[in-house]
Amino acid sequence: MNITAVRSVVSGAFWWGGEADASFRARVVYDDDYLYFRIAVRDSNIITGWCDTCVADRLDIWLDVTPADEVGGSRYISKVDHSKLVVRSSSDSGLFAFSVRIGDFADRRPTIKVKTTDELDPAQEEAVQQVRVVTAPRSDGYVVKVRVPFVLLGYEKALVDEHSLTELGCTIALYDVDNEFRSDETTIVATSPIQPLDPSTYGAIRFVPEGKWYGDTVNIYTDAVLNALRELGF
Repeated sequence: MNITAVRSVVSGAFWWGGEADASFRARVVYDDDYLYFRIAVRDSNIITGWCDTCVADRLDIWLDVTPADEVGGSRYISKVDHSKLVVRSSSDSGLFAFSVRIGDFADRRPTIKVKTTDELDPAQEEAVQQVRVVTAPRSDGYVVKVRVPFVLLGYEKALVDEHSLTELGCTIALYDVDNEFRSDETTIVATSPIQPLDPSTYGAIRFVPEGKWYGDTVNIYTDAVLNALRELGF
């Protein structure tokens, strides 16, 4: 997903200077045990902060892990009342937040804090130790990589159904600070205008079973390859 337009600036649009100032591209993949996030951030002025509590750029990943079959077959709908859909606009369980401070790419390592509405069982408590984050600078910003174990989210393995798509609620939010002495001048760029305790404001990541991929691809180099083969006598 590419989060580069002004419509994705959910707060601090006055301070936003465009795609080069604060934007990101995110990719989410999984295996049986972990959910992986790779977020490439464009930032014209990176603020890493002088201490653990100082104002600094950061990323938040919010997840809603409540199964759709527990909320009426849809993560967004809590019930049907007299043929009217009741939006699931609040929740006191199933919500996780992973807050990343990027470090300084040298002496201070990146850190990640886990917050949740749930009381974790012993297996989940142990899985917290398996959460990982790494960051690296780039010419136009930095890259953040996060690993989250499915056990921490309350699942034994990836939520893949062989017959249908499954999904988790997910929103990624970038907090961009251009002046470390003016914390009020923070721009928030996010994949959805999230209100953390309102599941209906989350976006979604979908788990597509093998063989269920859809879409078309076009090889834009087909003509060039054919011409090269003809020149070689094929």
